[in-house]
Amino acid sequence: MKKTTSGFTIVELIVVVTTIAVLAAITVVAYNGFQDRSRAAAVESGLKAIEKNLKLYASEQEWGSWPLDNAIDPGKSNPTIQNLIDDLPAFKQYLKAAPTTSGLPTSAWTYDYDNDVKPSCGSVYNGTNIVITGVSQGTTNYIDAAMDDGDNNCGRIRYDASVSKLFYSLSYTNDLSL
Repeated sequence: MKKTTSGFTIVELIVVVTTIAVLAAITVVAYNGFQDRSRAAAVESGLKAIEKNLKLYASEQEWGSWPLDNAIDPGKSNPTIQNLIDDLPAFKQYLKAAPTTSGLPTSAWTYDYDNDVKPSCGSVYNGTNIVITGVSQGTTNYIDAAMDDGDNNCGRIRYDASVSKLFYSLSYTNDLSL
């Protein structure tokens, strides 16, 4: 009588484990890109909503230019968008709440115009910005590709990696029209 044994050889097991590892790596990379694109779409939507509603409010208030941030919300330098909504009752009719995106609390979104100078495209300017703290470089790249020129060091979308901040220019000056 012949006795046979069945099972996998070590080579077959190595091939299967390697194949699974390669598929897992591909899935992780695809998933991370999906998360960045999804977050970018939410941030983009939030930026557009804030800009549109701030311009509507500014028109109602007959602002000819963007005011300094502490003039909008006295005593608060770089107020959060939620502070503006809470402290300016008429603004609440335009924007009910600051945007919420995964990983970014409402406190991450701020209004910034305090006559400071920021470098952009090899020059400097005084500008009005929506600043978002905690946005990743990958997410910013997708936002910039969708809303601007694809160069997040220049243009309406700028990114400061040292502090993980995205700057969205409402205006390069304090002019409301951009």
